[in-house]
Amino acid sequence: MNKQLTAADAVAQLRDGMTIGFGGWGPRRKPMAIVR
Repeated sequence: MNKQLTAADAVAQLRDGMTIGFGGWGPRRKPMAIVR
């Protein structure tokens, strides 16, 4: 089962007032496309 989403699909699920967290490690795991 593929659970991957595009950045646009992931952001579309966010609602005002939600708290989100980003995980990962190292220089390659920075979620800058979503943060923008």
